[in-house]
Amino acid sequence: MSVEEANAQQAVDDAINANRERRYRLDEMKKRRDEALAKEAASLKKKEEDAQMLQNSIDGHNEHKSEHDAKETHLRPSLESMRCRLRMAVEQDQSITSGIEAKESAIQRTRGKIHDAEVAKVSLDEKGKHKVQRVDAMRDACREAEANLEARRETLAQNVVRNRQLHNEYLSLKGNIRVFCRLRPQLPSEQNGDMLKVELHNDREMTVQSALHKSVTGVRDVSSSWEFGFDQIFTQDSTQASIFEEIALLVQSALDGYRVAIFAYGQTGSGKTYTMEGLQGEKQNSEDAGIIPRTVDLIFSEMKEMKERGWTFQVHVTMLEVYNETVNDLLASKSGAGTPREREEPKTPRAASQSREEAKTPRAASSTNEAFSEQYRHVRVENAAAVHHFLNRAARERHVAATACNDRSSRSHAVFQLALSGRCDSGAGGVQEVEGVLSLVDLAGSERVEKSQATGERLKEAQYINRSLSALGDVVEALAKRGPNGSKHVPYRNSKLTMLLKESLGGDAKALMFVNISMCNEHLGETVSSLRFASKVHACNVGVAKRVAAAGSH
Repeated sequence: MSVEEANAQQAVDDAINANRERRYRLDEMKKRRDEALAKEAASLKKKEEDAQMLQNSIDGHNEHKSEHDAKETHLRPSLESMRCRLRMAVEQDQSITSGIEAKESAIQRTRGKIHDAEVAKVSLDEKGKHKVQRVDAMRDACREAEANLEARRETLAQNVVRNRQLHNEYLSLKGNIRVFCRLRPQLPSEQNGDMLKVELHNDREMTVQSALHKSVTGVRDVSSSWEFGFDQIFTQDSTQASIFEEIALLVQSALDGYRVAIFAYGQTGSGKTYTMEGLQGEKQNSEDAGIIPRTVDLIFSEMKEMKERGWTFQVHVTMLEVYNETVNDLLASKSGAGTPREREEPKTPRAASQSREEAKTPRAASSTNEAFSEQYRHVRVENAAAVHHFLNRAARERHVAATACNDRSSRSHAVFQLALSGRCDSGAGGVQEVEGVLSLVDLAGSERVEKSQATGERLKEAQYINRSLSALGDVVEALAKRGPNGSKHVPYRNSKLTMLLKESLGGDAKALMFVNISMCNEHLGETVSSLRFASKVHACNVGVAKRVAAAGSH
């Protein structure tokens, strides 16, 4: 080997050794670098974990801070309210303190007054003793006055009963049909017409005068006059209440076992329906209530008082109308079905303990007329409200129409009847039973066709009305000729109306007729005709009314 090769080989070996040395150092450096990177990575990871923990701590702190902020926001109004209340409490405390001081001052003044009062009390004690003695004396006087008042009440109650008995005896002895006359005031539509001249001598006698007219010779002006006398004359300003007050005792006679009949007569438009029923429909009011609704209220009020004395009553109501000589039952069902006597439930609250079979039991028919009336419905009622229900129903069912004389003319005769059966099981007289009947009749008005200008169906109705009233006049005339004990035939059968009124006119009833007249001079002819008929009725002596009581009753 040459020196060059040896040098080259040496150089190669040196290079190899140097390369190995460098590789070794590189490996050492790489190892140290890897260790440093591992340490750096571990440190970085720890820092990240610390950072995460710090972030979590910060988040938790923020949440707690939000909660504390919310609580602070929520509590701030309460704090302000408590501060406000504290200020108010402080002010109130100051006020109370001031009030206490004022009260203490007032107490001191009051103590002074009490001292003065105690001093005055000593001087008043003597006066007080005298006053106590006077009070005791006044109490004794009051007790004595109360005892006298109670005695007077008992006497008054006895006098009421005695008064009713005397009234019944007076009407029974009188015998005649009583007649009341009522003057109807002019209507607004009649203000321009001439007023009828009526001179009232007293509350029983009057004179009707016609307007001036030429004498037969035509030389001078003359007037005709007619004098009439009745049991009572009611002027134009008489109220419904004052009129009913005059007949209240008569109505109560039905509870004593008498037949009582009240009927209204007069020309069309003379105020008969107003007298008997009062205003109808939306115009109804207690002040203008007529005889029929007032009678119903009085009957049930008296029954309530008599119940305290041991009396019990059963009441049956019947409502009929005579229209064109046909009797219509205003309580019958539309189909016409139903028994003559039954109990119907009106739309009013009332007791329903009575059995229907008992309510269907008819009264014994003692005459042909009772048998005639028994074919119609007799409805059991328990109170006044039930009767008013049926009255309103009957008013809707009744035939009315407008004519030239009256814009609401009744085209039928209306008959309202209350049958009263009373029984008393207590008292020294033993069992007492009475049977009373109260009939209230609103007659259709007489009319002249030439004035009412009735045609067609209205003309037919007017003819039937006048015919039935004419039959009523024939009955009255026959009664006047017969006298109380006469045997002359009375033509009740000439009309359905007179058949229904037979018991009211035949002597067994206490009868009262209202004759209603218009105060318009143009109605003079009808007015005089009505008054003449009423005078004829007043002259009828139909005998003594009879009380219907069971054997052994008093």
